[in-house]
Amino acid sequence: MTLSYRWSAEVRETRLMQNNKGIYYESIPTSTWPQIYHDAVSVARHFDTRYLWIDALCIIQDDSDDWKEQSALMDIIYERGVLNLAGIMGEKADGLRVCRDPLRVFRCALSHPSGETWELYDPVDEGIYVEDTLENAPLYKRGWTFQERVLSMRTLHFGPQLVWECSMCSTTENSSETSFPPAPTPSSVLKGALRNFDSSRVAKERLADLWQRAVATFSKMELTKPSDKLPALQGIVNRFGHSLNMDPIHYYIAGLWLFDSNQLAWFRIGKRDWLTTKDDDLARELSLHHPSWSWAISTEEIHFTDFDSAAQLVIFGADRGRGAAGLRSITVDKCVSFVTLDNASSPLGTATSVAITLQGKFIHWLNIRKALKLWQPETHYFQALCGVPYPGGISLLQVLIMLDRPVPDSNMTKGMKLLPIWGCRDTHVGGILVVFCGFHDGLAVYRRLGYFEVRLRQPSSETLIHYLSLPNEPPKPFSGPTRELRRDFDEFPPFKLI
Repeated sequence: MTLSYRWSAEVRETRLMQNNKGIYYESIPTSTWPQIYHDAVSVARHFDTRYLWIDALCIIQDDSDDWKEQSALMDIIYERGVLNLAGIMGEKADGLRVCRDPLRVFRCALSHPSGETWELYDPVDEGIYVEDTLENAPLYKRGWTFQERVLSMRTLHFGPQLVWECSMCSTTENSSETSFPPAPTPSSVLKGALRNFDSSRVAKERLADLWQRAVATFSKMELTKPSDKLPALQGIVNRFGHSLNMDPIHYYIAGLWLFDSNQLAWFRIGKRDWLTTKDDDLARELSLHHPSWSWAISTEEIHFTDFDSAAQLVIFGADRGRGAAGLRSITVDKCVSFVTLDNASSPLGTATSVAITLQGKFIHWLNIRKALKLWQPETHYFQALCGVPYPGGISLLQVLIMLDRPVPDSNMTKGMKLLPIWGCRDTHVGGILVVFCGFHDGLAVYRRLGYFEVRLRQPSSETLIHYLSLPNEPPKPFSGPTRELRRDFDEFPPFKLI
């Protein structure tokens, strides 16, 4: 069996450490255990289960090598457990106690001497279902518990009532019937997909979408250590790799699967104002662990664009002659490198970063520097209407830009470009805002600064908020963002993104 729970002060006092492992390997003292450990042992004994996994007692917490080794095995540990016990109330409950509200579990009725019965309340009629019980539970606000729930074959949740959840069904104490398949929560949908897959292209596209949904859900959750962002998903990464028949060691890097460039098109949501000093400190810490193109660098909840019927406009690697982009796999050794830039060539200072090699076409018909001069410094969000002239008229575009973080140096705007990642129906493109940092191995190097979208709108009587002209070159016929970007795709040289 395994245990999912929130750490408390008692847990920290009794965890396995270098200085007590000799004692714990002989016999673990239980007198100072938190109540949830005692309850978990009682449940395991009730089911005649000999072994119980508790992370604080099974991983040497101050041994980085043991921690890395064990944290990479979460898929094996939780998938092979016969049952996962989840204390979903966290610190609001003492151990695995079920704090039932009778009105949420049992029908309430009054009997009259005449024999009549009046039903006053039925919890099923009140819509108290699995989703309500679990999705807002304190336990599932913690990042590490997301993969524990997804990977476990069966979970018994202890909270306002007992909830059963497995890959086939889910039910609560007050349910009049069992839900087949399980109630549609983000974790149950992901759990089912990872256990029912095939190797077809359709399956790969669906799993690519599910990965983005999983990351978006995970990004809402809390982590004590920001550096745990990627390790806390490694078990799910391993399971995805098995489903895709793609070893993460060769096809996955820093939260990105190297077969779907649309994963680069993430954006942060939540706060429109700039971050607090605390958030700025967190952003600096995250930048030490993650490249700018990885969603893991964001301090807030992130989302991905919905890519229904969208074409990919960027490919991984530097292979010429591949035509339009698509779901093509490329290995880490052909796409990933380490780049070191000094102060002379990088506006952001000396640093060694994980770089991915890309090939795509930068937008040339928007003057992004002119747009940023009108930026409101107190927000990360910018939207405007602009005109792009072409022979015979002006194309009206709606431009949206969202910065990942404040631009530290106004001189950086000189090297800013828009890199389209996807396009839809010749009217809509989206991608990332990047800044030029220098050269490495003969390739230009860029760093991500934000996300953008451009929509083509027909000329109208609306007043143009901003007029953004073309660079100093003869204007070309402009037939729409997607069509313009697809033209001569393979003629453009590869570059690196750090």
